[in-house]
Amino acid sequence: GTGVKLEPRSSSTSAAAVVREQSKAEAEICAAVKAKCVADEPLSIDTLLLACPDGTSAPQLLEALATDPQDFRQNWDGSEFCVRPVNSRCVDWLPVAAPRNPSSQDKGAQSEVAPQDDLAQHLMEAGHVLADTPISFADLLAKCPPGTSPKDLACTMAKRRELFRQDEAGTSFCVRPQARCRDWSPVNPYLDFQRFLSA
Repeated sequence: GTGVKLEPRSSSTSAAAVVREQSKAEAEICAAVKAKCVADEPLSIDTLLLACPDGTSAPQLLEALATDPQDFRQNWDGSEFCVRPVNSRCVDWLPVAAPRNPSSQDKGAQSEVAPQDDLAQHLMEAGHVLADTPISFADLLAKCPPGTSPKDLACTMAKRRELFRQDEAGTSFCVRPQARCRDWSPVNPYLDFQRFLSA
């Protein structure tokens, strides 16, 4: 016959099946939230969970929302979420951050340290960049390790919002905001950073 016999002991086959099931579940969660929640409005995670299929946990919800950064955003501290941001204040919010997988700690510390953390640590080193002092994007990029892309720097600054800020115009940036840059906004990862480099 032409039927394909699946070997239950095949780890690669079962792993692929798990990934397919997970992707299917995430798609169902995203579809449910889009269908039942008001668009372009700040919402709590509890409101989103009520729209999800029965049995959905908060980490599962966040994992699902993180797969669709266009339609799902979160505010700077992750206390509010938005579905399909269009014209409201939610447009400048960050993509939803997937929760860290606790089991990944068992695989060694390397998996826990994202490249963004390494870059942030590099820029935090004593005397490398003056704290609480405006600096241009191009100058900040020049202080990064060789090979760092503008996107890498933008993502790092947006992710580590307690360490990096931008002014209202989005043309000056700050490391370790204290007095002078304390009221600046978190970095928007969707700014056209290439424009700064060609200016």
